[in-house]
Amino acid sequence: MQRREEAEDSRIGRPIHRRDWLGRVVAAVSVTQSSSLLAGPPGPKALSPEETAAVESVRGRARKVGLGPIEVRSTEHFVGIGDAPPRDYIDQALYRCEAFAKDYLDHFGKLGFKLTYPSKRMVVVAWKDADSYQAYSGEERGAAVGGHYDLSANQLVVFDFRGHQDQLAAGARRINNLTLIHEAAHLLCYNTGLLTTGRDIPDAISEGLATYAEIWSPPRPRDRSSIGRVNSDRLAVFLKDDAQWIPVERLLADDEVFREERTVDVAYAESWLLVHSLLKRPESVAKFRAYLAGFPASDARIDRKQYAVSKLGSLGELDADLRRYGRRMVERRR
Repeated sequence: MQRREEAEDSRIGRPIHRRDWLGRVVAAVSVTQSSSLLAGPPGPKALSPEETAAVESVRGRARKVGLGPIEVRSTEHFVGIGDAPPRDYIDQALYRCEAFAKDYLDHFGKLGFKLTYPSKRMVVVAWKDADSYQAYSGEERGAAVGGHYDLSANQLVVFDFRGHQDQLAAGARRINNLTLIHEAAHLLCYNTGLLTTGRDIPDAISEGLATYAEIWSPPRPRDRSSIGRVNSDRLAVFLKDDAQWIPVERLLADDEVFREERTVDVAYAESWLLVHSLLKRPESVAKFRAYLAGFPASDARIDRKQYAVSKLGSLGELDADLRRYGRRMVERRR
């Protein structure tokens, strides 16, 4: 779940609030699928002055809310900071982010996107438990919220769910993995050139790209990337009797479908389906690249529907095509 801090950067646009998307997904699958974070501690690297400033900003905020002691770890492209166990959680999370980032750039590079690592390391804020996470984020958390990406601060913020003693504790490792990759996808979207801050980007696109990648697992030798595989958790939403289709025109224009209880599950599922369909078919990839590259500024007041039509064509035709694409996927699953 991406979160925007409107008060800190008015150019970003409407704020995105965290929801219990994680619990909805995890509750629908077997916890026997859980896997641990990758082992292998990263080696320390000196921080640049800019990276040091980012770390000190997190440290100062943590100090104000009584958190500590704070550990700082780093890899080639990421720096981790927080009160989580350094070797058992922070190191492993950074190692996993490195592997995911490499796979991510390779995957989208093959689709014709020109992405690069940012010049400075990306920040992963890692807390030992839900209490530390809530103290730092300053918000009430849902029982299944495992983290968020803060766009204005450009931080991936997560906590170790293994200490969370409730009905989801048995699947804590899977929750850790799913949350980390979903939020890392947001982080990479805005730091490698796929999406640009200060643009009027629909939640359907931001969340669609995150759900497209969230089921990632480290590829074994000779395996294909798991990025872009069928997301069974999201597809399962369409198997429910009460699933109500959201027209593509509304999905791209109205971010409120991600806030409303009756539409949020389908909004996430359809966003994944839309991005999957656009990236899996050669005839639509070029259109999608152009669509992502040209988003107007958030204060430009350009109609989202008109912009989408200019890049993707008729939204009515796109909606009908997406319905057919989804039905074929559902039929294969049954």
